[in-house]
Amino acid sequence: LHKFHCHSESEKNKILMYHLAATRHLRKILREFLLKF
Repeated sequence: LHKFHCHSESEKNKILMYHLAATRHLRKILREFLLKF
C-alpha cells in the first residue's frame, strides 16, 4: 500500500510537471500568435 502511494505521488508530480510545461508552451504560442496581428 505504501509503495503504491509513493508511485501515485510520483505519477501526480509527473502529470503536474507536464501540465505546467504544456501551459507554458501554449502561452508562448499564444503570445507569438498575438504578435503576428
